[in-house]
Amino acid sequence: MPNFPTSLDALANPTATTLRNDPGFELHSVISTLNDIAEALEAKLGIGASTPGATAGVLRRTATGASAWGPLLAGDYGSGSVANADLAGTISLSKLQSVVANYVVRGDGSGLMGSGLLTAANMTPGAMPQQINSATLGSPGVISFTSIPQTYQHLLLLVVARSSNTVTSPPFDTLYAQLNGDGASNYFGGRIYGSGAAAQYIEQVGTTYLTVGMVPNRGAPSLSYQNAAVLFIPGYASTSGFKTILALNGAFWGPSSGLNAGQVTVGTWAKAPLEAVTQIAVKPLLTPFTFDAGAVGTLYGLN
Repeated sequence: MPNFPTSLDALANPTATTLRNDPGFELHSVISTLNDIAEALEAKLGIGASTPGATAGVLRRTATGASAWGPLLAGDYGSGSVANADLAGTISLSKLQSVVANYVVRGDGSGLMGSGLLTAANMTPGAMPQQINSATLGSPGVISFTSIPQTYQHLLLLVVARSSNTVTSPPFDTLYAQLNGDGASNYFGGRIYGSGAAAQYIEQVGTTYLTVGMVPNRGAPSLSYQNAAVLFIPGYASTSGFKTILALNGAFWGPSSGLNAGQVTVGTWAKAPLEAVTQIAVKPLLTPFTFDAGAVGTLYGLN
């Protein structure tokens, strides 16, 4: 009787002078043992005519009593049955990053092939915005970002704030933006503004800042009144043209007609010589020229 599959067999090999009826070499006993081992191997491997192919694969179970060569499939292992320890620590974060980076699923469901780790620098058009920095004011101040990296194609800035100004009629303040600390008369553009009446267009020509919206101030009915503005600067890192600033803002400073407004701004920063945008600041126009504590600014890079 063979030991396999419980343990391995150590079969004795005959020599040129071994007789077929020598003890331990009886022909019927040797053939019976070999047959038993062959049948045990068949039972262990299962049926199936496939052979190892040119591509990577393993011998895997395909059904009860059957096996075949091929890649591992989801049904070959149960939930939680494969752990990092089972693979001697061969699964690592860096390896998973490398694999994931080779196939990025976009929001529209299409796949983008790439290589290397997925980073902000190698994200392709259509990728999600990457946060560059975020600031929450711990005391009254302005929203400002400096040393902006030049590794993206566009900038997106979100500001949620309330002015520290205390005027009660009307209880709001104007938002304005400046780039690279430039306070010269290099800002041009206009905005469509409406508040409880027909919208109007207001033009800016050669001003020292660009108006990008409004926010309520401390004169509003409660401190719950704070509003947002969104600024988009395409091609901010370019030095081959003036910079365009697009802004969207909605302001609400009271629960009555005429106490809320919407504004869309299109402006140009026309400084010469041309500069890439490395700094951006958003400030309130009225004294004390600060936002209240809790104001938030978040800067994103887009590709």
